[in-house]
Amino acid sequence: MHYGHLSWPEVKEIDKSTTVLLPLGSCEQHGPHMPVLTDTLIVTALAEQLERELGDEVLLLPTLWMGQSEHHLPFAGTVTVNPELYTRWLVRTLESLIKHGFRKIFLLNGHGGNQVPGNQALVELFSRGYERRDLWIGMASYWQIGQPTIQRLGSTGIDGIRFESPMLTHADEWEYSLALHLFPELCHPDKVKAIPATLKTDYYDVDRSIHVIALSTPFTAFIPTGAANRPELATADKGKVLFEGVRQDVRRFLGEFASWKEHRSLEDMGSF
Repeated sequence: MHYGHLSWPEVKEIDKSTTVLLPLGSCEQHGPHMPVLTDTLIVTALAEQLERELGDEVLLLPTLWMGQSEHHLPFAGTVTVNPELYTRWLVRTLESLIKHGFRKIFLLNGHGGNQVPGNQALVELFSRGYERRDLWIGMASYWQIGQPTIQRLGSTGIDGIRFESPMLTHADEWEYSLALHLFPELCHPDKVKAIPATLKTDYYDVDRSIHVIALSTPFTAFIPTGAANRPELATADKGKVLFEGVRQDVRRFLGEFASWKEHRSLEDMGSF
């Protein structure tokens, strides 16, 4: 079901244990070969496919297209909201849904920069006293839930398809393959150009998606073209297998998420 297609009486009457799915995107540079709305387009395609398959089991909100993309701002085209405001935006959105009685809400993220302020929003909700035992609010990026598929495609492969790059990162072989599968008309294969990341250590390497430490540094310091990790290796066939595998991974998770009931309280545990 699409949340925005319902009237307010229909929203009022809907089963409040239904999982509300909120996709999170961004509008930021993705190299010279991909559109700035890439993250939004990918996570929206995934969420809409899940809605078509799950029907009344999920209530799909419109994608939040603007994300926290300060680290991409030196590149033209990036539109961002600062981290504090993004957290407040998510908190108020979630509070609205809770006020209407919804008890299962999941934020399906499509942009890495949203993860920290998104996690902060969940922390702030808890600190504000939203502690109902039947209330479940979660967040994860699609590539985190999709690790079973991503790990297979980066090692043994699936149906003869295998990625040469070790991990999904920014505007790379993985993400560009998804774009070639989902919206090839917006891609520019003749402009694919990635320069190896200028900082390569075991603590920080954009190409290998290693971020052991956090850096207050824009992406221009690491990837001059805005793309990482050999996007020239991307194909639509790779994107199709990746999309289908991640879709199954996320659908499997949403099925489990929907089954979660009341969580335990200290009273349930008795005395120590």
